[in-house]
Amino acid sequence: MDGAVRLTRTPEPRKRPQPSIAVNFLPVRFRGHTFAAGVRPFESAEQLAALREELAGSHVVRRDGDRIVCVPLTAEAREVGELQKFEVGEHRALTMRLVQEALIREVIAMRYKLCAFSRPSFISRYPQHDLLALAAGDQGQALAALHVYPEYRLDARTSGPGSQPGIIVGLKTRNEIDLTVADLLARGLQVEGRYVLAETGEVRFNPALDDRVYRRLIGAVDSISDGRLLLRDAPGIRDIAADQAWVEARRGTFQDTVAALTGGRHGSVLELLEEAKFGLLGAAGRLARVTALAERLAAGGAVAIAAGLEAEVGLPAGTAPAQSRSRRVTFTTFREPTFVFDPAGDKTHRSAEKGLAEFGPFDSEFFTPRRPKILVLTPRAFQGTAEVFMDRFRRGVPDAKVYTQGSPGNTGWPTAKS
Repeated sequence: MDGAVRLTRTPEPRKRPQPSIAVNFLPVRFRGHTFAAGVRPFESAEQLAALREELAGSHVVRRDGDRIVCVPLTAEAREVGELQKFEVGEHRALTMRLVQEALIREVIAMRYKLCAFSRPSFISRYPQHDLLALAAGDQGQALAALHVYPEYRLDARTSGPGSQPGIIVGLKTRNEIDLTVADLLARGLQVEGRYVLAETGEVRFNPALDDRVYRRLIGAVDSISDGRLLLRDAPGIRDIAADQAWVEARRGTFQDTVAALTGGRHGSVLELLEEAKFGLLGAAGRLARVTALAERLAAGGAVAIAAGLEAEVGLPAGTAPAQSRSRRVTFTTFREPTFVFDPAGDKTHRSAEKGLAEFGPFDSEFFTPRRPKILVLTPRAFQGTAEVFMDRFRRGVPDAKVYTQGSPGNTGWPTAKS
């Protein structure tokens, strides 16, 4: 028809392909649909602990509300309690607890020591995995007692991508300092203000535990007298011999220790260490490590998690067996942030902790009101302790590693009242 408008179909936009997601999630598939377990009424925490100790190695014992479920690992295991049948789909939380217990057994079979049982974690201390040794260069001998290792954590989850049950693999680095505080003092490290650890006996011995687990945080070093560390922020131990304590290897302390042991020639070592960490924890390195662990867990085939029930651990979600080795991951390296401590941007530092100690808070020069009033209420018996604390809060801690300047605008403060 003349003058008629011809309608044509509007072309649909091109569909983007679905991204191939690769995450630190290992799907778990079950061989079997049911498992049998003995059930007893829950009476007390002591009863539960006694059952776990009695049945260790033959059963997985778990509290489920007002009952205790004892799951035999093999058909030959003795019967405990009233026998009941459990459906995998209806009791996923209990089933994944069986997977978690199986992971503990697998980690031990791989000859690792556990840092924790609740979410099985372990440290890979193979010499070729020591990131600091790889970065140390000609300072390797000086830094032989310091290490940076990969640390893995396995967390069994009832649901993940695609609503599948599976295992989340956590991966981070672990700083370790083998030298005692006495050793570090002899090498020139200032330890006042630093937190320290000691073997306190709080953790019950278990041959499957990593030796470092027995070291617990006990407080910060306030001063040193006759080879003993006098502590603050220490609820249990007030002092300890320097050769019986280790500094907490938090990042700032670890870097200071590297500097002390290398005589200040540590700049390039720390830069190379950061590159090595990125190689481990960046997208490509993380995927490679998680995939390697998944392949190792799957190498022996399906794992028995209960009598008549097995579990298979798959490769990271979004990867296929043929792609796992050749998969390429794109990434961008960002520099660490520089922290700013004044509105003009003149006071900066690469370390938040050291910048705060040197310059004070960002808005310290612009507080309103400029002279704040603080009321401290304390029982008379603690008046002296409170006054010492408030004096340090106002004026800082002289010759300490942290909080040397005290509170911003502390000049002109009124005398503390009790």
